[in-house]
Amino acid sequence: MFRFGSNACTGHMYGNIGQVSCLMSTLMGGVSGSAVADASMECRILGPEMNRLGYDRGWSAAINGLSGLIVATIPPSMGLIIYGTVGEVSIGRLFMAGWVPGILMCVLLMLAVTWSARRFGYKPEHDHPAPLSEILKALHR
Repeated sequence: MFRFGSNACTGHMYGNIGQVSCLMSTLMGGVSGSAVADASMECRILGPEMNRLGYDRGWSAAINGLSGLIVATIPPSMGLIIYGTVGEVSIGRLFMAGWVPGILMCVLLMLAVTWSARRFGYKPEHDHPAPLSEILKALHR
């Protein structure tokens, strides 16, 4: 039933692929550090799946583009490194200060995705959240 980890984690939410985009940006923030690279990657990976599931192309592009902005806040973003270097500000302190706003941006964007998905009629794929055992099994694959 829950084949992929993303479907198992967000399949019960409205606009679940948009929710995946928000979570993926939050997790990728610590890897790429570039908002443009993250938004491009998400549009390439999630865009066709969103189109296949019937999401509007504009909605899909907006969600993927906006969720890419989370990457600019979560360390180690390039903006924080450049600001710390040029402004002679502690990069370690900037990194510590970036986590809370980044996670807050993720939560608020997920709420916005839920609101807009309900408005446009993008129903969840599943009626109830997956049990923890199913999530772990899906993530293990």
